[in-house]
Parts: sequence; structure tokens; C-alpha cells
Amino acid sequence: MNNEISVNKLIARFWKKTTITWFLVLLEALLLVISPIVIGWAVDDLLNKSFMGMYKLGSVSFLLLIVGASRRFYDTRIYANIYKIVSEEIVLIAQTKGTKISKLSARVNLFNEFIKFLETSIPGIINHVISLLGTLIVVFFINKMVFIACLATVSFSMMIYKISEKKYTRSMRNRMTNLKDK
Repeated sequence: MNNEISVNKLIARFWKKTTITWFLVLLEALLLVISPIVIGWAVDDLLNKSFMGMYKLGSVSFLLLIVGASRRFYDTRIYANIYKIVSEEIVLIAQTKGTKISKLSARVNLFNEFIKFLETSIPGIINHVISLLGTLIVVFFINKMVFIACLATVSFSMMIYKISEKKYTRSMRNRMTNLKDK
């Protein structure tokens, strides 16, 4: 392994394990998106004196519970294993180069933060994207004018983000440089 660690390199190296966990994240997000629709069906069926919608709601809720618990159970073990393997490699590389203990400790701690990012932030990002797209699709089928308004709002928000991204990144880079200088 070389000295550079990146999301792409870790995913390429551990692609089977990360694919499974992100598939579970995707499935969980899709179940969350369809939950309001299934709740609507349950209410409609109850008004028509039928329990079929309640059975569907119970099934989706149970599946959501199983998928969510399985993902969290699997995630923890997979990312802990990735951390163990790569942090050992970081230590071996540092030892062969004669790196100081303080620098080595900082690298391993930084890698720990990196793994936490992969374990918590990436699933959150996937979940938010699926939720946004799912909500837009549902709104499209409910009311086309509201869909257009939502799409305009999302586009406007993305435009503001894109404009402010460079300034924010430059500001953060300056702060990090100032911290290094102290």
C-alpha cells in the first residue's frame, strides 16, 4: 500500500464490503421514501374497512427495521475491520520510514476520523440524495406545479451552494494554514 489514502482507493480495495453496506443504505432509504405512501394506503384501506393497508404498512415497517439493524450491525464490523487492516499498514510504513511516534499517532487518529466519515457521513449523504429524489418523484405524481416549484427550489439551492463552495473551501484552507503556522 502506498502512503496516500482516499475514499476512492479504499472503496476500490474493499469494494465488495462497501458495496453491500451501501446497498443496504440504499434499500433503507427507499423504504423510508415509500413509507408515507404506504401510510396513505393504510389510512385509505381503514376508511374502507379493510386491513390490507395495515398489513402492507406492517411489512414495510418490519422490513425497514430488519434492513436498518442489519446495516448498522454489518457497517460497524466492516469499517472496524478496514480500520484495523489499514492502520496496521500505516504503522508498518511509518516504522520503515522512521516516522516519529507523534506523527504516526496523528496519522492513525486522522485515519480513524476518515473511517468514521465513511461509516456515518456517506450513508447520510446517500440517504439524503435518495430522500430528495424520492420526494421529488412522489410530488411529481401528486401535483405537477408543486413539482416544478420544488425543482426550482432545489436548483436554486444547488446554485447557491456551487457559488459559495469555492469561497467556503478557500476560507477553510486559510484557517488550516493559520493553525499550522501557530
